[in-house]
Order: sequence, then C-alpha cells, then structure tokens
Amino acid sequence: MRNKTMKFKKNIKRKNEILDLGSFYISYNKNLHPGCAFFQGDTNGEETALVRNSMYRILNGDYREQYEKIAPFGFHVCLKFYNKKRRHFGSSWTTNHGQEVHNDSPERT
Repeated sequence: MRNKTMKFKKNIKRKNEILDLGSFYISYNKNLHPGCAFFQGDTNGEETALVRNSMYRILNGDYREQYEKIAPFGFHVCLKFYNKKRRHFGSSWTTNHGQEVHNDSPERT
C-alpha cells in the first residue's frame, strides 16, 4: 500500500471529500454551510479531519495534499502529523478534546 497513489474522492451524500484507508479515513470539508453556525468550523472555512473509531481529529485548513503523501504509511504517521499541527490549527470540534491523542492503540496491518 505504501507505493499506491492516494487521492481524495468526492462524497456526494455529505458534500465533502474522503480519503478512505480502510481502518481510518480523512475527510476534507470546505465549509459548504457558511450561514449555519452548527456546521461551521472554527474559522468559518476549510477543515480536514483524521477519523478513526468515531474520533474526529480536526485541523482548520486544507491539508489534503499533506495527508495524501503520508496516508500510505498508516494511521500513526497521520496522527503524528496531526499532533504537530493541532496546537496552532486544531479545531474545537475535535471529538477527543482534552485527551492525550498519542495514546491511541497501535494500528494492526
């Protein structure tokens, strides 16, 4: 899987883009609901979420290109990238807010 080119695909039902990696996925949302505060990100703009086991680790901004490059190396490489960015770009919509995100159980491949 490491040599495979990974690309986001449009999810018509939810109006976002998904990079599906089986045991986890990455979602990109360009904030299609600018008038509805419930669906807005922290910055009223784009957000990219690393998702596994119903845990949404969300970064404000478009990180599709970065995730496409590292996703073939597995969840823990993506989690490391998220952890480096979350202090400055992390979203308050992240579902594991206040938890130690590096304590996630290892991915089995």
